[in-house]
Amino acid sequence: MRWNFAPCLLFMALIPSASAAEPVRIDLSKIDRSISREPEYVHAPHYALIVFGPQASHRSWLVMDGDDVLYFDRNGNGDLTDPEDRIEFDDAASRKIRLASTSSLSAMTVFPVGMVAGVDLQFQFWVRKKGFIPDDDRQRQLLRERETNNWENGTLWRLTANGGRSQNPVLLTATRAEAQVSHLNGPLTFALKWGDGQRLRPWPRSTVFDVHIGTVSLPARNAPNDLFAALTEWEVPREVHPVAVIEFPSKTPGAPPIVRTIELEERCCGDTIYARMIVPREAAEEGKAWVTLRYAKWTDGAVQPATFELPIGGEPRDYDEETSFVMFDDPAESIGLDAAVVALRKLKLSVEKVSGKGKDERNGMIVMIKDEPAFIIRLDRAPQSLEMAKALGEGTEFEKVLNRSQSRFEITIYPAKLVVRESETLKRIHAALQAATKGIVYTAWDRRLTGPE
Repeated sequence: MRWNFAPCLLFMALIPSASAAEPVRIDLSKIDRSISREPEYVHAPHYALIVFGPQASHRSWLVMDGDDVLYFDRNGNGDLTDPEDRIEFDDAASRKIRLASTSSLSAMTVFPVGMVAGVDLQFQFWVRKKGFIPDDDRQRQLLRERETNNWENGTLWRLTANGGRSQNPVLLTATRAEAQVSHLNGPLTFALKWGDGQRLRPWPRSTVFDVHIGTVSLPARNAPNDLFAALTEWEVPREVHPVAVIEFPSKTPGAPPIVRTIELEERCCGDTIYARMIVPREAAEEGKAWVTLRYAKWTDGAVQPATFELPIGGEPRDYDEETSFVMFDDPAESIGLDAAVVALRKLKLSVEKVSGKGKDERNGMIVMIKDEPAFIIRLDRAPQSLEMAKALGEGTEFEKVLNRSQSRFEITIYPAKLVVRESETLKRIHAALQAATKGIVYTAWDRRLTGPE
């Protein structure tokens, strides 16, 4: 299994579950795939099956006829010839969609499905540009998969009462037997957002560990990834959080595993629950960790636990980030994001402060305005900042100053492979922050400490 985060304007990737301990789920492979009556299609139809409820008792076929007609079995009676099941696309809504890129798509057609089994739905079909020729290996691979399997793509949006929108990728197939089965309002469990693309960066790098909560679904035949129907972040309570218990292998041979418990307190991106974490210093830099996720405090949610195996370390991949730190002594917390912005702009760097107010700027962020790569600068005053500074300074010429460096700016560059190409920009960022803090720079990719000039 793998997670492919392709640009959304080419193909919508599916979310793999990479679980080592399979949660309880409905066996969707045994769902009845019959249709009692179908209309006379103008074009070759493409199918997906949507099921609803804890036992998947309501079945609704979703069938595209060309680019502009959708059939959706709203009442689940298996008869797609019912007049209300034929849905014309909403021209006004379709025109409002602005594609970030029109290389592979010419439009998205919007279909207002409405309420089905108590769920408010909208479907968007991806209208492909004829004659599109991919210009990179990833796009060529995706195009080969689509043409080989005769797939089409769409997005089924589940609209929540509080204004949220749950995005459900739909891979439409030429036959019912091959069709994916999307399970909405089913039993809740966890999935890793990036599937087995998720891994842990070794100490002292931080890792964004992010998950979805939702229902396991069944991918289309030959689909490269598993399928998961996620809740929106607004449907998950913010006052109680999922807990991850992680067992790390020790770097000391024969030593017992190192166990840490973290709460996933952050919400993001419409459907993501996450925490930024650091692997313990005592843990191995390469190997496998085991994480068990539970949401016991959400008593109304009944989220089933799940266990995953996560790799630690390894060579940077295209979607990995890289990290450096500027660690400094600031007991009065007088140097914040605003001071950093001023220092960066003095060196003609275009930056914008997007969050962080007052003294509590741990989650503050500065974004450098540049197309590629993305630079993000965070201010961290958590206790682990001082612990890390002391550990990095042991036995070095900077030990004395790092022993009292309780604050740090963390600079993230994405993707990691661009560290070399953007080395001059990184030097300017480090110089600006050192000018503001008189701090020490640590670059994780070469494990170097550098003092201010």
